[in-house]
Amino acid sequence: MSACEGASLESCTGDSTFGRRLGFLRQLALSQLADLPGLLRALPGPNREAPALQMRTPPDSALARAAMEFAREVYPSPLLEHCMRCWYLGDLFAQLDQLVYDPEQLYLACLLHDVGLTAAHPFPATVGCFAVHGSAVAEHRLAAWGVDDLDRTVVVDAIIHHMDARVPPSRAVAFLLHAGAHCDVVGSRADQLPADNLRTIHARHPRDRFGDTFRDAMRTEARLRPRSRAGIMWRNGAGLRIRLNPLDRWC
Repeated sequence: MSACEGASLESCTGDSTFGRRLGFLRQLALSQLADLPGLLRALPGPNREAPALQMRTPPDSALARAAMEFAREVYPSPLLEHCMRCWYLGDLFAQLDQLVYDPEQLYLACLLHDVGLTAAHPFPATVGCFAVHGSAVAEHRLAAWGVDDLDRTVVVDAIIHHMDARVPPSRAVAFLLHAGAHCDVVGSRADQLPADNLRTIHARHPRDRFGDTFRDAMRTEARLRPRSRAGIMWRNGAGLRIRLNPLDRWC
């Protein structure tokens, strides 16, 4: 089965129709409007009034260690630290939103979600988008590690959809990866997170060179795959949103 089968209209925009791209653009605009009040609240500084949430420990199973070893091999440091921040942020959002999820599934999804951006796993410029390509790489690795079909499906689904404009909380792992990644990249919902938690996460996994690294990656995606979700986002202000991320001021 190809990585695009069963994906949303937004998920394979590399070969999408004009109508699908227009639908994604509409959802993107609505999502950005919904984010705006929170980003404005976040500008003065982190949420110092919210009580700190529990800082839970990432999984440390044999599978989790194999995924981390793979991630260390393929990612430059700014993207590896981003992947780890995504797990912690996703877990905080799970606590805020009272979502039950599988920590190992989320950990695998976070560690593998940007593999399509790495030099170790390039793909033709005419193919879909990096998230779809990355999901195929992830599925191959997960199968090689002996991950069962159900867990593999959940992780692959989360990776495919993390570039969507929005993901429903009913798909907890996909929702939490999306929430964590969008918070880390552009500051979405950062105003809802306690200052103590944010300081702890960024002390463990600093943001050094992340903004520049991710802007460069998005710019390249927009040039090579202009009809992809990344391409559409870039042409609609993603570079500025990354540059204005309040997390880069606080942490």
